Amino acid sequence: MLGGILISFPLYLIRSQPGERMTRHATAISQMLISALWIHLSGGRIETHFMVFGSLAFLAFYRDWRVLVTGSLVVVVDHYLRGLYWPVSVYGAVGSSPWRWLEHTGWVLFEDTFLFLAIRQSIAEMQSIATRQTDAEEIEASLRKSERGFRSIFELAGSGTFELCAKTARILRANRKFCEYTGYDEREVLDLKLFDLIPPGEVAEREAMFARVTSGELERYSGEKCFIRKDGSQFWAIVTGSRMLDL
Repeated sequence: MLGGILISFPLYLIRSQPGERMTRHATAISQMLISALWIHLSGGRIETHFMVFGSLAFLAFYRDWRVLVTGSLVVVVDHYLRGLYWPVSVYGAVGSSPWRWLEHTGWVLFEDTFLFLAIRQSIAEMQSIATRQTDAEEIEASLRKSERGFRSIFELAGSGTFELCAKTARILRANRKFCEYTGYDEREVLDLKLFDLIPPGEVAEREAMFARVTSGELERYSGEKCFIRKDGSQFWAIVTGSRMLDL
């Protein structure tokens, strides 16, 4: 019954106010009082005192050093009062030194020191991860914005613009102006390769030039070339091409 009383209020707060500071501190107090109850029920056996240290380690998962302070104060006050008025409940002996609580306090502070350091390091790592994630999200947002801008420029360009696969020379995308020049619609053009739009007699020369650009041997290419429309007619256009790295 006492155990149920000790945990009832923290459980209510966990359900009604999760994540609140009051909930964390109420949980810390309840956890340490439950440890004190187990020590009492075991007749003050030294092994049961380890539950105190386990409870402190459990509370460290909150990553809040104030919660550890609250839990530690409960342990110190409990050992002091019970050691003074009811030593058999906490130490298992009727006669005990009135200063024995200081020994237990020292061990609690010893563990708290390392838990404080662990909490500090954990928070620093979380902040570092959050900073990197924020930077990554900002970069991603910037890239999306740049991509939208590029697409707008690509689609609204006054000249025919198209993008090719460096390995197969297949057309990956083309703007409306390019479709108007070649006579293909936006779906049909994606089934074509660059060399499907070139007169047969010029394919070998254009393949060699395409290979030089895609390999990086030639930074930029520009020249007036002949192309074939969907209806078989030919037209001349000034072509400018360069390699684009897809990261």
